[in-house]
Amino acid sequence: MKLPLSRASGRSVLVRMHTAGNGWPTLVKKLLTGFSGSAVLDADGLNAAASLMNGGEELPRPAKELILTPHPGEMSRLTGLSVEAVQADREGIARRYAAQWNAVVVLKGARTVVAGPDGRVCVNPTGNPGLARGGSGDVLAGMTSALLACGLPAYDAAACAVWLHGAAADRAAARRGEYGMLPQDIFPQLGRMFAENDR
Repeated sequence: MKLPLSRASGRSVLVRMHTAGNGWPTLVKKLLTGFSGSAVLDADGLNAAASLMNGGEELPRPAKELILTPHPGEMSRLTGLSVEAVQADREGIARRYAAQWNAVVVLKGARTVVAGPDGRVCVNPTGNPGLARGGSGDVLAGMTSALLACGLPAYDAAACAVWLHGAAADRAAARRGEYGMLPQDIFPQLGRMFAENDR
């Protein structure tokens, strides 16, 4: 099986997103607990973690930092709370579980919340409803892991990725509209943003 590892300057990051069948929770547990670097857990990786925790196990984690990127439905499955309860106190819920899980929690949605295990929280001002389209979260997970692999601490990597992802999406929406934009439209706008800032 091919492991999606990102390596930069001697650093390794594991990104787990999509399903590997019925043995997925066991695979996620083995990958994370046996991994010496940092990890980003998204999509079916989060559902696998929820399955493990609902079965009475601890959240599996790598040796270094862990970032979870749930939307409200995934956060509901991870915590056992209703989606309505999650949405009613997004900052509070993200902060509470970031501390409980000793992980950075990126609670996606309108005004995505990034919470660190040390109590830091930021609410992202960028982004638009066009990001609700399937595949946009994969782009965010990739951006987050790339910044983590570049050496940014997990909280900073997550906060920067969320802001950049939303800002590039806002530019894409200005060109194509929120209904017309696709996840791949984020990339050229991201490149332009970097070029404008001499990156």
